[in-house]
Amino acid sequence: MMKAGDYMAFKDNLKHLRENAGYKQAKDFAKAAGIPYSSYATYERGSWPNEANLTRIALTLHASIDELMGYTPSPLSTIQQIKQDFANVGYELKEEGSTWWRYEITEPGEEYPFHVKTEDDLKQIYQQIKLDVFRDLKKVWADNIHDALVDYERKLNKEENQAYLRIQMKLLEQMKPLSDKMMKAEAEGDTKTLGSLQETLFKLLEKSNIKGIGGTDKKK
Repeated sequence: MMKAGDYMAFKDNLKHLRENAGYKQAKDFAKAAGIPYSSYATYERGSWPNEANLTRIALTLHASIDELMGYTPSPLSTIQQIKQDFANVGYELKEEGSTWWRYEITEPGEEYPFHVKTEDDLKQIYQQIKLDVFRDLKKVWADNIHDALVDYERKLNKEENQAYLRIQMKLLEQMKPLSDKMMKAEAEGDTKTLGSLQETLFKLLEKSNIKGIGGTDKKK
């Protein structure tokens, strides 16, 4: 179980691991890790790096994320965690103690196992798996957020279109009797009434954004 003393402040642990790796100057390490010194310097003052820079630091120091955070579990607890995580997806991890390899890993449904030479190699493989899973998880989140927003916009547009069509239908219902009155006024030669009705018609057409008589479109 993790104890309070298992952790060091990230900034102190980072500096300690950097110096142990032979980088006496923080600027030299930042260059080796491919991180702008202005960014890296804030990490040794207590800021947390983003995932990309944390990965660069870990790879350059040949350290795990746990080590960078100041937590170093016992070898047994680490191996047990690896065994459990592998078993959860059907992989069997055995410690063989062979002259040529230490661990044998059998993939689900496969007869021939993989072999890993040392405990450090197994830990590095496991660390890379965790980083890859973390990146994949971020991508899944990003994809799901995108899909959810697209679905929302489609639903919103569908609702808006339906509301717009309802308005159009209502206006068309109003225009039908108006059209009948206009035909009657034209037949009777009542130009005054016809002009008034046409003005009303244009207002309705403008509201509905439909081209009026003669292709007039007052809604530009």
